[in-house]
Amino acid sequence: VLPHTMIPGYVLRRPAVQWRHGIHPHQCPALHTRPCFATSSSATGCTDPVCPVDVLQSAINYIQQAKDLAGLAEEWPPRAVPLRVQPSLVSDIKAKWDRLCEMVQVGQAQVDQELVWNVCGVLSTLGAPPYRQAIANEILTPQWRQLMQSVARDSEVDTMVLKQFSGVQLHQLVCLFAEVDIPLGQNIMKVAVDKMIADHIVHDLTGSELVSLVVAIAKGHHAVCPDWVILIGQKLTFSLPGLSQDEVCSLLHALADMGVRNDYLLATIAIRLTQLARALTAHNIAEVCNAFTQIGLRQDELMQTLAQRVLQMEELMPEDLVPVATAFGNTRHLDVMRPVMVHLKRRILQAEVLQVLTAEETGSLLAAYATIRMDEAELTKALVQRFRALTDAAQLTPPALGDMAWALGQFKVKEKALLTAAAAVVSTQDLADLTPESMQRICWGYATHHIKARDLFEKMADRAVMQPMLDTFEAPQIADVLWGFGTLGPKHEPLLQAFAKRARSDELLVTFGAEDLAHVVWAYATFACEEHRLMAAMAERAMDPAVLQDFNESSVSMVCWAYTSLGIKHTVLFDELGKVEKEARVLSTFSNPLVEKAVTWGSFALIMILAMNMQG
Repeated sequence: VLPHTMIPGYVLRRPAVQWRHGIHPHQCPALHTRPCFATSSSATGCTDPVCPVDVLQSAINYIQQAKDLAGLAEEWPPRAVPLRVQPSLVSDIKAKWDRLCEMVQVGQAQVDQELVWNVCGVLSTLGAPPYRQAIANEILTPQWRQLMQSVARDSEVDTMVLKQFSGVQLHQLVCLFAEVDIPLGQNIMKVAVDKMIADHIVHDLTGSELVSLVVAIAKGHHAVCPDWVILIGQKLTFSLPGLSQDEVCSLLHALADMGVRNDYLLATIAIRLTQLARALTAHNIAEVCNAFTQIGLRQDELMQTLAQRVLQMEELMPEDLVPVATAFGNTRHLDVMRPVMVHLKRRILQAEVLQVLTAEETGSLLAAYATIRMDEAELTKALVQRFRALTDAAQLTPPALGDMAWALGQFKVKEKALLTAAAAVVSTQDLADLTPESMQRICWGYATHHIKARDLFEKMADRAVMQPMLDTFEAPQIADVLWGFGTLGPKHEPLLQAFAKRARSDELLVTFGAEDLAHVVWAYATFACEEHRLMAAMAERAMDPAVLQDFNESSVSMVCWAYTSLGIKHTVLFDELGKVEKEARVLSTFSNPLVEKAVTWGSFALIMILAMNMQG
């Protein structure tokens, strides 16, 4: 490989940050006090030079060679100079790092954080983000990933070490950890952001570096950072003309994940994406649609442009069809989504696409059309047939079943035999990929079709009460799952107890709306489950004016029936709900739908209570 100085047009980048490459035992007290793990030693030192300092220095030398190789690819198109680290070099680096990993752990109660952070610092200087990430993923052994994970937590020692680094160094570290998918703790990120602000590094970062930083912050879901991202909005805006379509899309996705609403920046991003429309891939388009939908900002001109771009794509494959269909189905731009969905339907029905769809792709596509209530009989029939073939081959997953069951429920298409067979297949799995959303859709879909799947429901319930899954359930998901169990059974005590605790938690209780609240209390009453703390919390939430105004006939009757069925006479709640019904005048006759539902459920107490409230 030619030295980088011999490549025509090679321009040296600004000097790399000086990490502690030349450290020596007497300069590093933490290392100086550690015993040297050598085969023999003398008063003058180690005969076998394997002390941490020597190994670290050796590893650094090899990493610098890898950095030089990255520099070659950095200045040339990736296709012209493939990014490949020499096998012998990779092997040497891994060997050195494995040895270093052993040394920092042998005989130590804790890892020497300073040593690990400095090695990570060297890694973070390995060229531009794509190449740095490629090399880092190549040479990071499982042991070193464990070390990085250990220092990424919010320990006091780690934050003290990081305070010694500069803002530029911390910027590189934050990006490195994000690129190798190791989340940093909140306190560590706060130290990093504070230092970056103090050192005014934003003005020195290129547009690409700034995007990498914002993406890294978004990946960690750090609460301390969105305000800072808003502050650097002007710098981001000025950087947009020099960014590629992938970088602009990544930036937009990161802003959406953090909930950053900077209208001027977002409008400028939309303009830039319109300019880049011809270069946008299907993945880019899906990412853009999803981001603006998540932010809640309409960009009609951009959506028209993106729709036209999709209509020009004739050879879309499943990996592109699914995200594009899902994204446009969620945009709610009715004038642009229908032509796109019709175009995608024609492609889906082609044999070369239909016959290679996976179960998850099949379910996701039908769910995308169900989201916009676009019932294409030919498409629905074809996707159901494909799903049936995959069911027979036992190639199903919980997310795939959830999407299919939910979509069939939305379209009111009865496929009892298919869903029964699919439930039997999925119930034999360990459900490791079950998510709150897929469980919600399965429960809702099966309850809508009145198809009992006891084995599957019990197994899902066993999985749902486990952490960390339990803490990821949101209010609508809890409501639909409980409604499904209440409609079909079985009664699963651990699930009811776990959901009661989760639902009444301060963070989640305030997110319940009238309909979700009604489904929850109805389910507990159906199972005669006396969760008094939950019922008290739900009653208080129901009387919130913002929630109270959203009650309708069905939700009022469900709530009143639930409380009276459990023998809980919550007079204040009944009075408030009675006012809602009085204003709507829904009890004017006994043929009213509310009363019919109440009688159907056997809630004569409900009729009496509401009647008394009306008279009052």
